[in-house]
Amino acid sequence: DLDIAMSRDDYMKFVKEAPKYLSDEYYLQTPYTDKKSPYFYSKLRLKGTKCIEYAHHKLGIDQGIYVDIYPIDKMPDNNEEYLRLYNQFQKTIRLFVLRQSPTPETAPTCLKRRIRNLMKFVVGIALHIIPHSLFVNKLDNIMTQYNNKTTKRYGNYSYFDPVNLFKDIYPLQKGIFENIVVNLPNNWDYHLSTRYGNYMEFPPEEERIGHKPYILDFGNY
Repeated sequence: DLDIAMSRDDYMKFVKEAPKYLSDEYYLQTPYTDKKSPYFYSKLRLKGTKCIEYAHHKLGIDQGIYVDIYPIDKMPDNNEEYLRLYNQFQKTIRLFVLRQSPTPETAPTCLKRRIRNLMKFVVGIALHIIPHSLFVNKLDNIMTQYNNKTTKRYGNYSYFDPVNLFKDIYPLQKGIFENIVVNLPNNWDYHLSTRYGNYMEFPPEEERIGHKPYILDFGNY
């Protein structure tokens, strides 16, 4: 699983310009261009393949194998203000995802789960009374409101834990990934340590759990 982060300016430029230069093998899915997408970040997908989670298997969107691309914005240095915005974003994004994809994450296994899933579906459908553009603007406003201020923190509010922060991101460093040169945050150790703990050791085997697709198809590849 590989995630790519871009500064907000570069991200918006990429979202706008990349489709002009991508070959026919690829599709760039963004919350601005695909109004059925349940993701509030972009995915560069490989056409002719499938990597579908159960919760999204009924969505009428391209769900090829992908690389996630996140915008990185400035964040408040004050912890209380940061947590306020983080919680505001999380509440809004949960409603957005429920609106976009009211299907449960796993198949129901009992009557109680079926009833809960039915309620979730009804609420998700009802949320369509709120326009897609209103959610997009609300989430973007939360993420970008500190970009014109001087802060030491950078990050993305999408991560399910508020520790997803970059510190001292500039000047960028160079690193090697799969024989290509890539840009790394200056203080990459801080980012990895706060997000993963001791990232130099494998977790216990029973905790090595990744994304499990409901449907996986490599197509011609």
